[in-house]
Amino acid sequence: MIVAPSVLPNSLKSSSSLKISKLANGASLILEQMPVEAVTISIWLNVGAAVEPEHLSGVAHFLEHMIFKGSARQAPGEFEAAIEACGGSTNACTSNDYTNYHITIAPADFAELAPRLLDLVLNAAIPDQEFERERLVVLEEIRRSQDNCDRRIYRELAQLIYADLPYSRPVLGSEQVIGGLNSSQMRKFHRDFYQPHNMTIAVVGSLPVDQMRAVIERFWHQDYLPYPNIALSPPAPSSAPTLARPEIRKEIIDPQLKRARLILSWRTSELADCESHLVLGVLASILGGGRTSRLIKDLKETRGLCDRLSVGISSQKLAGSFQVSMQLPVENLAIAEQAVCEHIQKVGEELVEIWELEKICTQVAKRFIFANESPKQRAHNYGYYDRIVENLEMALDYPQMIARITSPQIQQMAQEFLKISTMQVLTALPYQN
Repeated sequence: MIVAPSVLPNSLKSSSSLKISKLANGASLILEQMPVEAVTISIWLNVGAAVEPEHLSGVAHFLEHMIFKGSARQAPGEFEAAIEACGGSTNACTSNDYTNYHITIAPADFAELAPRLLDLVLNAAIPDQEFERERLVVLEEIRRSQDNCDRRIYRELAQLIYADLPYSRPVLGSEQVIGGLNSSQMRKFHRDFYQPHNMTIAVVGSLPVDQMRAVIERFWHQDYLPYPNIALSPPAPSSAPTLARPEIRKEIIDPQLKRARLILSWRTSELADCESHLVLGVLASILGGGRTSRLIKDLKETRGLCDRLSVGISSQKLAGSFQVSMQLPVENLAIAEQAVCEHIQKVGEELVEIWELEKICTQVAKRFIFANESPKQRAHNYGYYDRIVENLEMALDYPQMIARITSPQIQQMAQEFLKISTMQVLTALPYQN
């Protein structure tokens, strides 16, 4: 077991300023005061592209755009103008498993602007005229993504890895579906999923937690226009996802490429299997976490087989993936793939040495700790781990969990998930006359 006490702070659970509660309407509330002159409110909803019926593919992302088009109390653009006027920032994103909205503002502006964000999210008007205007924006976004070779390759990869899951569909949807959507369908989708019991509100900043809570509660009492409280049950995939999929190879040609791309991927477990995702994340850093990592040092720095190399994991509710991606000359494809397979097999056959595991665990833990010093990132972590992972312990004890990872666990995860016989291989080649 590797423990680096000089690197790891005390558990955040010991922080007296961290308050975790559930409101009467079902919304989860996570509040923390920290000594920085800013406040972030981050709203996480358990709704993304994966819960969309196929005939509404892309509606969750389109709805994210429409949230900022006003409510009964706020005209389109009024909220963004207020954020800009006070020097704050706002943003939102939609993924397969979630939608997130957040603002970072000065403490003095929290009482005014936090309720206004909640008002937009929960009381969105989705006006017809703005809907038609924003449809054109979303359609242009889809076209731009189709013109981007990295996006095209990712779509091919998603279809390869997640062929039996809704993750194989693009989050943006298609031009055909978005072109046929109407505002009534979106209002129903909003009513069904944008419910208090389907959201976590995380607030981190320099205000006392009692003051933060009073602002949030005042919104529910004064400004919330509730829909019927619908019990959500996101649709399950048509068949249970399987890990033991046979090796699949796919080759595409992309005229925009100058170098070939090679992506080796493996299906991993669902997001609820937190331990495997932590261990596989550390393994990804062992293999591709910097110039001295195994794959980068061997394939890129020493043998010069590739120009770029990265290793990472994708953690999602229904299933995740472990990926090794390279940009390289076409003539190096076969030898580079063989080299990666040899390194993967070695991890499954030999225990990682203590010094190497300790170095990587320290790097991973420190990256989390340093990022967690900002209210924005800390609120992001609280909301994501509470609402999407459904395991807030990971946000509170992440460095300690990393420190407890052992070499036998690394070996076990490699043996369980990274079998060469279940590898999915995507090769993207530049066009050649």
